[in-house]
Amino acid sequence: MSEQPTHHGYAVNVKDRTLYGDVDTGPLTDDQVQAIYDNHAEDFWHLAGEVAREYGFRDIYSEGRMGGWAVPVPQPATDDMWPAELEAWVRDRFRPLERDLLELVAGVRADFLSDLADAVARAKAEPAERAEWEARGVQTVD
Repeated sequence: MSEQPTHHGYAVNVKDRTLYGDVDTGPLTDDQVQAIYDNHAEDFWHLAGEVAREYGFRDIYSEGRMGGWAVPVPQPATDDMWPAELEAWVRDRFRPLERDLLELVAGVRADFLSDLADAVARAKAEPAERAEWEARGVQTVD
C-alpha cells in the first residue's frame, strides 16, 4: 500500500459544526428551527454557485456524509498539468474561491442566528399579543 495520499480533488470544508450551538430557541419547535436553518442552507448553496461561477467554475456541489464539502466543477486535470501550472491554478482560482466561500459561510451563519433570534422573540411575544387582541374583543385563530 502506498504511503502517499491519493488526490481526490479540491474542495472547501463548509460544514457548520455548531448548528444552533448554545442558542436559546425558546418556544420554537425543533421543526421550526430546522426550517429556518434549511432556508439559510439553501441560500448558501445558491450563493456558493454564484461565487463559483465568478471564478470560472461551471458550478459547485456538496459532497460528504453531511454535505459539508463544497466541490467546484470542473476540477483540474492534475495528471496533465505541470507542477507550476497546478500551483498557479490553486493560487489564482481555488484559494480565492475558498476564501470567498468561507466568508459566505460566516455571513450566512450570522444571518441564520439573527433570523432565529427574531423568530424566538416573535414566538415569546405572541401570547401577550394574542391576549391583548382578545381583550379588545378580536377573535384570534391558530
